Amino acid sequence: MNPTMSLAAFVLFLPLLFTQQAAADQNNPSLFPALLIKQNQPEKAAEQAAARGDFRLLLLDHGWNSSRPGVLCFLNRHLKSERDHYYLVGDTETGIPLAPETGEPLPIIPSEEKVDEYARRFNRTVVMHSHYPDPDICWPSRDDFLSSGPRNPDFRPNQHLTTLERFSNPAQPIPPEPDEGKLAWATRFGQSEMAKSLLDAGHSPNQADRWNMSPLDWAAARGRDGILDLLINAGADPYIIHGLKEHDPRYTVAIQKDLGFSAMRLAIITRRSDIVRKLISLIQAKAEEPCVASYPIGRGMVLAVHIEDLKILNLLYNNSETERGCKHFESRRSELKTLLPKIRNEQIRLWLTEHADLLVTP
Repeated sequence: MNPTMSLAAFVLFLPLLFTQQAAADQNNPSLFPALLIKQNQPEKAAEQAAARGDFRLLLLDHGWNSSRPGVLCFLNRHLKSERDHYYLVGDTETGIPLAPETGEPLPIIPSEEKVDEYARRFNRTVVMHSHYPDPDICWPSRDDFLSSGPRNPDFRPNQHLTTLERFSNPAQPIPPEPDEGKLAWATRFGQSEMAKSLLDAGHSPNQADRWNMSPLDWAAARGRDGILDLLINAGADPYIIHGLKEHDPRYTVAIQKDLGFSAMRLAIITRRSDIVRKLISLIQAKAEEPCVASYPIGRGMVLAVHIEDLKILNLLYNNSETERGCKHFESRRSELKTLLPKIRNEQIRLWLTEHADLLVTP
């Protein structure tokens, strides 16, 4: 067979494959219709989706990296809620097949950069829509801080504090109450009486909402001190991760990344030292054995160094003598030792130098 004719036939056949894939994607609610990206009208596509009440964002998966271009989303990077809240844009849209003869990218499928730019414009249009229901979770940005993937490191000291303040005190109106996760919703928007009534009626203090955020997470992130007390008295457990129970097969994976750290992380990154103090006590009280608490407390120290918060760093250190003696804390020492030469804040650098037990095994 003539190689040139073979390549030509392949190129001619690709649009048909692409159209068939787009049709198949229409039947999969988690996949974004591939053909729309070829049309390169992201603002129009976003407006049409919003008119249908569909406010899902585009979550890009390039294989080695997962991100939401164009927005900031103040959610835990390990939450697995994208099937409900995001279109998954994967290999169909981001794959770049090569011509068999030349090895050059074929022009039929858009490049990864074009997909990124499309997603960036689409996502910004969605979150800026007047009816977007979660302006306190995602908002426009030039990057996607707190999104997973090596392109966007989790922590950039002092760079996003203004944005975090907007998250902490949103001026937007409260959206309608969802059907599930009512206690999390009440905590999210500071509805203390509603939260108390739900707890008195027997609602679980650990029930996650549609974003997989627990009431404890929202209390920490929003500084709902009074509701936090209600949740703690009702038995809130920081070790119930994203609604998963201990014997759930997915729980083991969650433990490796987020054991007891979800609410603590949100309290630290929004610099709520009073909430951090209460969470330390709760994490220690709910630990099945003392060294379990070394996971969230140790990670909290590393995060406090990243955001250069000496008050929270002292708070965690002064309440963690037992945890600092645990084997699990060794990985945190390694992280802090690696961070030390990179720290520009002289107060943090001096503090770490004076607390040598955080850098070297006693």
